[in-house]
Amino acid sequence: MWFKILLPHQHYPLSVMVGKDGKLYFRLVDVGALLGRSKVYEFSKRFDNLVIQGKDVLPAHKRYPVMTQKSKLVTPDVVFSILNAELSSLVTSFATSLNAGFALVENPGNLFVESYKTSPVLHVQDSPIPNSV
Repeated sequence: MWFKILLPHQHYPLSVMVGKDGKLYFRLVDVGALLGRSKVYEFSKRFDNLVIQGKDVLPAHKRYPVMTQKSKLVTPDVVFSILNAELSSLVTSFATSLNAGFALVENPGNLFVESYKTSPVLHVQDSPIPNSV
């Protein structure tokens, strides 16, 4: 299952996948885009030793497109470390969003999708509001 997290005061969401082991995995290119890197694929090459291939954590119940299988994914602690090293102002927002944040989904019609391209965006809120999760 894929979804996107849009951190407060940011314009680019992070694509997140729930792996077959129940853990969260973030697309590394989205982390680069969040940091404002213009060459996100070059940025992601710096972290090849920390990358998990999508095919290794995707649920095995169906076949996935090659691009999804080759997605470079990282765990939340790796995202935290990258943000801390590159742009420390985002670290607190990221940690709070994962641990104590509330999110509002604009179109909650289909929350369970198998493609990051069509995944719903969860807008992280600083405090609970009606209809937030």
